[in-house]
Amino acid sequence: MKASNSQKIALKMVTCRDQQVQLSGIQGFITKVKQWRPLFDEVIKKKGCSVLEALFDLIDGVPSNKKSPWLTQALFAVACEIMEPKYLTRAKG
Repeated sequence: MKASNSQKIALKMVTCRDQQVQLSGIQGFITKVKQWRPLFDEVIKKKGCSVLEALFDLIDGVPSNKKSPWLTQALFAVACEIMEPKYLTRAKG
């Protein structure tokens, strides 16, 4: 049985989040989420779209000379945490 595109994207997002936590630590990742969350919220409010649509909108909006796999990976990780909080819930306690 093949995974659907949405399943593949979800798996990629979780993988990106795990990698960001490995690279930055939990606190570093939480800081990154808090840095990017307002931009996601702005796009969601402005366009009335989902987190996933906001993710692709943000990626598309990055100037070509600023695009990098690292930025894309970080945005996927942040979107994952917004959609399915794992570490932000720990930070509240």
